[in-house]
Amino acid sequence: MIYKDFALTFGCPSAMIQALSTSSAGSPGLALRRFLSRFVRPLATFAVAASLSALLAGAAFAGVPRMFPPEAKKMKMVFAGNGAVAVGDKAMKLSPGALIRDAENRLVLQGAVRGEYQVRAIVDMYGQVGRVWILTPEEIAAPEPKQ
Repeated sequence: MIYKDFALTFGCPSAMIQALSTSSAGSPGLALRRFLSRFVRPLATFAVAASLSALLAGAAFAGVPRMFPPEAKKMKMVFAGNGAVAVGDKAMKLSPGALIRDAENRLVLQGAVRGEYQVRAIVDMYGQVGRVWILTPEEIAAPEPKQ
């Protein structure tokens, strides 16, 4: 009876109210078990299936090589902070909307990257670095694509 009042108070669907009804079963414990088997177990099964499919999808994409645009040149870049980078002896700025991807291909904030990295980068027409990919050791060892 308490379960039925709770379901009525909080606007649960009528199927839930019927599952919680104790008129046919006679015991509240049986009604609760019926409720769990009817609503909670399918939801838990869905959650397990969704998380398993997400895990398998992540594993499937783990071995896919990153594709770089042809204009992205391989270079050694030093991130100094405040949007300043150095390529060789030349000081450059990161563009205001610069996208930096780490070795796992995740976007990182400009202020979070410090130090020297081997990268592929695209420099825009204003001389600012617009997109940067920090390379993995396999990508560093790979030869330049032929034009």
